[in-house]
Amino acid sequence: TTSNCGSDPPGPVAFDDADGDGSYDSGETTYTKRDLETGFDDPSVDLLIPSDVGVLEPKRTIRANSITLRTEIRARVSAVSLVADGDVDIAGQQISTRVKSISITAGQSGAGDLVASDAVLDANKPISLAASGDISLDGASLTAEGSGGLSADLGAADATLDVTGA
Repeated sequence: TTSNCGSDPPGPVAFDDADGDGSYDSGETTYTKRDLETGFDDPSVDLLIPSDVGVLEPKRTIRANSITLRTEIRARVSAVSLVADGDVDIAGQQISTRVKSISITAGQSGAGDLVASDAVLDANKPISLAASGDISLDGASLTAEGSGGLSADLGAADATLDVTGA
């Protein structure tokens, strides 16, 4: 397989960033918007969702080894759930749901940090953030309206919750 570091994936698709370089390389497996919205579940994938995918409206949980989100999630009638065995990076992204909750878990079965710096999370129900490592909310805005609440669960005694500027 030849590698074209920094090239764009073929069309508006997410991909398995197998080499962890943050860019699409020829031969990396791609996933459509529909694949993501109907319930993505592959704990072997380091999932990178670029902005070209467009606004997501997932109907089920998105689960992968790691998740890097570079586009907006807007759920109208379903909850938003992102689960990774490793890291989750949603820095600078907007995630909203009008009638359900938002749940983001990093490090479900191993070490994992949650990076939500400058992210905007908005829900009418609870917002739950969990990580076995650090959670960074630097500059983030979290709003849980109505009967909602906010929770952050650090799964390790030496983990850090960074809320600078949040």
